[in-house]
Amino acid sequence: MAKGEKKGSAVRGFKAEEFYLSILERFPNPVWRSGLKAEDNYFNQAWLEFTGFRPEETKGDGWLRAVHPDDREYVKQNICCGEKKSTKLLYRLRHHSGQYRWVEEHCSALYSPAGEFSGYIRSCYDITEQRQREAEPGLVGAYDPLTGLPTKRLFAERLGLAISMAARKGRYVAVLHVDLDHFKLLNEFLGYEMGDELLRAVSSRLLGCVRQGDTVARLEADEFLMALADMAHGQDAALVAQRVVNRLSSPFQIGDRELFLSASIGIALYPQDSREIAGLLSRADAAMYRARQMGGNTFMFFTTEMNEQIFRRLQMEDTLRRALQQKEFLLHFQQQVDASQMRPVGLEALLRWNHPTLGVLPPSDFIPVAEETGLILSIGEWVLREACKVYRQLAQRGLQPLRVAVNISQRQFKYLGLPGFIEKLLKAEDMPGHMLELEITESMVMSDPVQTSVTLHKLKELGVRVVIDDFGAGYSSISYLKRLPIDRVKIDKSFVHDMLQDAQSMAIVRTIIAMARSMDLEVMAEGVETKEQMEALKKEGCQLMQGYLFGRPMPPESLAAVLKAQESTGQMIR
Repeated sequence: MAKGEKKGSAVRGFKAEEFYLSILERFPNPVWRSGLKAEDNYFNQAWLEFTGFRPEETKGDGWLRAVHPDDREYVKQNICCGEKKSTKLLYRLRHHSGQYRWVEEHCSALYSPAGEFSGYIRSCYDITEQRQREAEPGLVGAYDPLTGLPTKRLFAERLGLAISMAARKGRYVAVLHVDLDHFKLLNEFLGYEMGDELLRAVSSRLLGCVRQGDTVARLEADEFLMALADMAHGQDAALVAQRVVNRLSSPFQIGDRELFLSASIGIALYPQDSREIAGLLSRADAAMYRARQMGGNTFMFFTTEMNEQIFRRLQMEDTLRRALQQKEFLLHFQQQVDASQMRPVGLEALLRWNHPTLGVLPPSDFIPVAEETGLILSIGEWVLREACKVYRQLAQRGLQPLRVAVNISQRQFKYLGLPGFIEKLLKAEDMPGHMLELEITESMVMSDPVQTSVTLHKLKELGVRVVIDDFGAGYSSISYLKRLPIDRVKIDKSFVHDMLQDAQSMAIVRTIIAMARSMDLEVMAEGVETKEQMEALKKEGCQLMQGYLFGRPMPPESLAAVLKAQESTGQMIR
């Protein structure tokens, strides 16, 4: 009987623990649990949302990385460890926005359902505004804790004063919205501590670009605002913007690392763009998005046309976010052929969006927005999964295996986890690595040569083939390409289209084919639409082709039927 009671008690204890943990998950304040030696083994959702950490990042004492470096030793020394006592600590904890917030932590002894001392339960409360109120009542929330720059609230107050002065004197005011290009990826790669140091260094450089009466503020994370007051000419804002671009382009020395940054800057002017604070801020933001669309590391002024474009972009972004959930994306496949034997050698997966009101859209209509918003990572993963799934489905139908080529976007290629994702995908779909081709552009190769080389070599270790798409349209160094594990180049279709009418285009096609041969690379011509183009390419020594002459892109079901007919007849079916 006693044995049965003990077992029942254990079961009740287990259920009780589950019950209390379910309550903590819904608790609005950060809560976490430690063992007897202060080893942390549970963090509730509120703590993860506050810090932006993933659960795996909290293992061991990993959570301490969220504590301000100046407070870390203090926290370590005062953490409860083996003692049945309660403590209260005050320190700064990193918020997911990148700011450090003052928190008050309460730590209490924790007992098991059987009444045994088993560790500690800890919780904290954000007391940042209380601390600021005690220090200086008028400055609550006025300054960013990380950089010391004004926040948006104080910036708006100073901008309002600048506008009032400009209205009286007939002068100009400029608002610059500065967004650091690709900082979030850099921050994840380097770690938040080094990212914080970099943000402080950026703040210092921005302050060095303006006059004493101007204002630099931190908006959020990697975005800053600048107000240029009392300007004689609105165009003078361009001088400051260019100064910011130049100074941020110089390398940053953070610890033992040399880091490189660039920025996208939008400019709005008082009075022509708006006479209101909110209007200037929104228009500077719109101009910044346009600068980012141009590839970053530049600045743009606001225009009415730009505002309309941004409105359409926001609409597109909203519907894009729902498209994956609503399963509106689909893949079409276009055959790649060996024209000397008129047989298929591969398939290129081409993304389409079955928009609920606009119909089927090509990638050129929505990929730029997906790139800009970061949605391209989720969309790109879907494309890779779906393409590999179609490869397996065709193989299961007994059709001859054909390589599948997938276009990789710049942001996707720079995603540090791409090789690992590809490795898992190949295993899941039982697909040999050499049956997958990833197509990247020349500009992607040259934008970050070091990281490009690392990523490509990791992909080659998996057997994945690499193709340079739209070759000839960029400005890549041929000597550099020789050092990369590339399997094929694809001649840009604009040259193929013009080569029979334009001697220069033909010369470029001929040069690319000769260069590919000298580097022992395959060469494929895309956009082949006529027999005359095909024969001219074959004459120059290019046998691999793709284009409407051999078939248009088609959905998987139609593709399977065509491939089956080709295998039975031994001929291309167009």
